[in-house]
Amino acid sequence: SGKTMLAIEQARRLSHRGLRVLLSCFNEPLAEHLDSVVDVAVAVMPFHGLCEQLSREHGNAPIKDEQTLCDYHESALPEAALQAAEAGTATFDAIVVDEAQDFAEAWWIVLQELLTDQESGHLFAFADNNQILYPKRCCVDEVLDEEPYVLTHNCRNTLAIHESVTHYYKGDGSIECDGPPGRPVETIEFTTEHDLHKKLREQLYHLVTEGKVPHDDVVILTPCGANRTGFPPGTTLGNFTLVDGHPTAPNEIRVSSVHRFKGLESKVVLLDEEPQGVTPNLVPSLYIACSRAMTHLVRFSESATTKTG
Repeated sequence: SGKTMLAIEQARRLSHRGLRVLLSCFNEPLAEHLDSVVDVAVAVMPFHGLCEQLSREHGNAPIKDEQTLCDYHESALPEAALQAAEAGTATFDAIVVDEAQDFAEAWWIVLQELLTDQESGHLFAFADNNQILYPKRCCVDEVLDEEPYVLTHNCRNTLAIHESVTHYYKGDGSIECDGPPGRPVETIEFTTEHDLHKKLREQLYHLVTEGKVPHDDVVILTPCGANRTGFPPGTTLGNFTLVDGHPTAPNEIRVSSVHRFKGLESKVVLLDEEPQGVTPNLVPSLYIACSRAMTHLVRFSESATTKTG
């Protein structure tokens, strides 16, 4: 914990030295957050947004509809961006990458090509291999031939949340948490989808209406994708409406998949649609979801007696 905070600070310091700095990441919501908090002259762009801009300026932008979305993002767009970078379309003195474990090996070649001086230019990568959601992409330490500086302190969570997160942590050594004890992590079981809606609605009423927790301090996270979740944006839960992105109206609550919220944080996280039993593929998602909560975590877990409907 603390990667994004350090990435932002590093970008600021490099900019104050008069360097042209790029701060990049994979997720668009994280890029939007980075852009909103960086108060100096730093170019903040999600990687694929950067690739699209480079290829458009170079006149070789691939046509998205002519291939699968996966092929477009994984290879066609980065390849077009590499051609643009090699032509000198844009250059940076320093590049800072947050959530670097999301980047494929070929993408690093694009970034390195964007450095004004590849020998003495600055390239910083902030990563957590416990948060690898795309296994086909290699670990960053397999790409960058540098000894990593390991962060061993959890700077985000309370001790109660930290303990919940460590159940899913894999790595050499231990992570220390300097946070306060905090409220115990709550686990609420549900049996049907209707039951889950009811209990989630009750929890929002308890936290926001009765507990006076600001509505924009609460986020609902789901490990399900946009096509499988029972809580898409627009869903109503009592007096609350779920929205994609930062809520503006008092009755709005942010909802997001774990994938899209990676790199961000919220004071209160409601983790819903958590299946009964933890498979190896689910471990990174649970690690990410639980660690997003700063002060309180409520988990809605499927009961062993869950029925369909």
